[in-house]
Amino acid sequence: MELSGFPHQVGGHFGLLQCNGHVAKPMNARELAFYELMSDNLRPFVPDYCGRVRVCASVDDDGYLRLVAEPVIECHSKLKRSGTIRFHLGESGRVEVTTDRVPKHYWAAECQSKVVHKLLEGSYSWFILLDNIVATFSRPCVLDLKIGTRQHGDDASESKRHRQLRKCRESTSATLGVRLVGMQLYDSRRRSYKFVDKQEGRRIDAAQLHEYLQKFVRNCGIGRAARLRHRYITMCAGYRFFSSSLLIAFDADAADSTADDAIRLRLIDFAHSTLPGFAQDIAYEGVDEGCILGIDSILSAIDVAPRPTPSPAVTPT
Repeated sequence: MELSGFPHQVGGHFGLLQCNGHVAKPMNARELAFYELMSDNLRPFVPDYCGRVRVCASVDDDGYLRLVAEPVIECHSKLKRSGTIRFHLGESGRVEVTTDRVPKHYWAAECQSKVVHKLLEGSYSWFILLDNIVATFSRPCVLDLKIGTRQHGDDASESKRHRQLRKCRESTSATLGVRLVGMQLYDSRRRSYKFVDKQEGRRIDAAQLHEYLQKFVRNCGIGRAARLRHRYITMCAGYRFFSSSLLIAFDADAADSTADDAIRLRLIDFAHSTLPGFAQDIAYEGVDEGCILGIDSILSAIDVAPRPTPSPAVTPT
């Protein structure tokens, strides 16, 4: 399978690639185990995990990189043809992104270039394949929201713990349990995309976050988020989604659709998450109130009353 850059990445630390209707993400052992061990009750709210592949990179005579993954896995729809993100090795040795009629988000381009550079160095080889939830969209609109009042895992170093606590304290994570990580929204009048990156997401206050949420989510509905909240409360006792995100996506070309999958909502990023009996992790009881606070903040921002009344925010430790 040949891979290319994923054109609709709006957040994350690691660059994403795509192939055969999948998103390819550098493999993290904890995240892989989490996908394999999570409860079946949660699976409708996460991307399908389709296996892992080994990726090799080579450079042709013109400096363009070819990324090939094995084994071949074909279980989801292929992406609608909207252009291609390719990678080129410059004379300086820097991997550069080249695009063909696709939205170019500078943050995604930088992350993906770093991943491909590490492939050339031999630092990465294994990737996990996840269902590409925007594979059938013509003009994907994507919102990435970091959920919870705590972002560090139990295995975090003291310095990382303090960095993550500061990020939460200085953003809407501490007060609302949610922070905007990235957004890609299609403007039909200008026929172009608007991007919001994670730096802006950290700077905005509660009122500005509500404005972004209203602008995005009102276009695609929120019923699934309400169902996610109910499912989480009733079936996810002991789970902690530290540094996980809620990904919301819809197709700008089908914004008025009433189909059940017109809006797609998934929990993503589980490298620091835990569940009962996971490895040697701390065993937690009850639900993650910080995560519930974040989902309730999303619902409240667009005037969907959460039920029951959320518990007060808890101070992360």
